Amino acid sequence: KESDLLEPLRSRADLIVDTSEMSVHELAEMLRTRLLGKRERELTMVFESFGFKHGIPIDADYVFDVRFLPNPHWDP
Repeated sequence: KESDLLEPLRSRADLIVDTSEMSVHELAEMLRTRLLGKRERELTMVFESFGFKHGIPIDADYVFDVRFLPNPHWDP
């Protein structure tokens, strides 16, 4: 299971964010406050969903693979 494989990384993390009840706007605000120490929009963050089979977005500075997280908008 991916969560088991990622446990060593999780145990070393400085911050673990549970986004299950957050909107992308709340996540951006929380990260902005955590990274900058303030809520002003001096840091721009774009959260974008994409398919790896088409390649990562060319303008991405950071990409986080969260495919192991449950998708609340997908009903199998």
